[in-house]
Amino acid sequence: MDIFETVEKEIGLFNNWPSYILKYLFCKQLNTYRRTVFCAFFYGNGVSAFRTVELYKARASHFNWADTFAIFNQFSEWDKSQKSRADQTYFNLILGKMRNLNGGKINTFLEGTPISVRWHTGFDGLQEQHIETITTTFRKWCC
Repeated sequence: MDIFETVEKEIGLFNNWPSYILKYLFCKQLNTYRRTVFCAFFYGNGVSAFRTVELYKARASHFNWADTFAIFNQFSEWDKSQKSRADQTYFNLILGKMRNLNGGKINTFLEGTPISVRWHTGFDGLQEQHIETITTTFRKWCC
């Protein structure tokens, strides 16, 4: 069983993941903001730092060791302090809602749902030019 199958067994199929996570995983190079959002999703859904790094390495054509260090560092920071988790949101796959890493609900604005909550699941929301990258990656681990 490869890392993709392992993570899917732990938290659910890719098609149930928010499209922004799939973009960060398959299409975009991580910057500080994307890495934090990426880590929060896996941390909040119970995936270990080691598996998160392995998943990222398995698909990343532009992987570097700084990303590995940053991912482990982010998980470690959240493990050490509940206060550090208080302001970070993630999409909880079990509840199907955005949550704070400390377990709390997200406060909504008077106008309605925060922009961060407006998401699509699966690959439908991905940009057309990145579909080839995704399918190539899937062929590598499927075949």
